[in-house]
Amino acid sequence: MENVTEIEVKDAKTYEIGYLLTPFLQAEKADEVVEAMYKTLIEDLGGVSVFKTTPKMRPLAYPVSKFISNKKSTVSEAYFGAVKFQISPEKIRTIKELLEKDTNIVRFLIINIPKNSKRVVAPRGATSKKTTLDVAKEDVTVEKGVEMTSEEIDKEIEGLLDTPSAV
Repeated sequence: MENVTEIEVKDAKTYEIGYLLTPFLQAEKADEVVEAMYKTLIEDLGGVSVFKTTPKMRPLAYPVSKFISNKKSTVSEAYFGAVKFQISPEKIRTIKELLEKDTNIVRFLIINIPKNSKRVVAPRGATSKKTTLDVAKEDVTVEKGVEMTSEEIDKEIEGLLDTPSAV
């Protein structure tokens, strides 16, 4: 009979959570909240952390509101961080419910990462090099056609525009 942890690891998928923490926390407290969140959300539910960023204070593109203890709070900056982890798909609903109840989290997004992706979250300005994705490429053959003049291209476009469309 297989071990329960082996079954969970075999069926695990890779996910990424991007989150905004309330700016009312001190920087040291934000790190503690994140560490507790990792332990509660990932380790206690049988997941394995793959990558995590340290939360950094960032200005938001627009103000975000959230009700905390029946009081509406609006923030224009927040601590942004992300974590990439592997866990059984059945546990994602539990993680989402825990994140929704956490009063320190202003907003979050959970993404299912495809198996072939090697993308790592990096905040803007964190790296000077462009990040590229390694994606499996299919063999594509391009047939070289006859070169067209700009007049022929214009006639072809007008012919497409004059064709009645099925509405």
